[in-house]
Amino acid sequence: FFFQAEDGIRDKLVTGVQTCALPICAAVQIGVGIQSASTTYAQGGRTTAEGVYTQEQAQRGEKTYATACATCHGAQLEGKGTAPALAGMEFEGFWRGQPVGDLFDRISMSMPKNAPGTLMPDQAADVVAYILSAIKEPAGTKALPADSAALGAIKIRDARP
Repeated sequence: FFFQAEDGIRDKLVTGVQTCALPICAAVQIGVGIQSASTTYAQGGRTTAEGVYTQEQAQRGEKTYATACATCHGAQLEGKGTAPALAGMEFEGFWRGQPVGDLFDRISMSMPKNAPGTLMPDQAADVVAYILSAIKEPAGTKALPADSAALGAIKIRDARP
């Protein structure tokens, strides 16, 4: 099941086995089901459907991902071993409707696993842009800011058309 951590970031607990360090742990471990949060957007709220990152930012993020993330999460964001996928149905089932700021915080505070918190804020924002591009969210003309509060006002849209 899911719970709200004290720091406001969603987390997942695998009861009786282990606590998953990542909110993106999606049922890869012991077949626990994914639950999407139902989210109602406030009028005028922004979503990733509006193109909240640039293609250039996603390309920078892909390079950072290759050096800092791919060893654990796979070259194609597919997940490896206990490291969850960062794209695909399970990832989207967990993250759709959630603030981009939560994903940014999770990456910037706890990744890479062997050196948590060592990515610079701009690098973490670039990796988020790469992940958004991988889940087919459109690019725009303005880069994602490397600011948790600003990113918290943007939701990952609930579903693609």
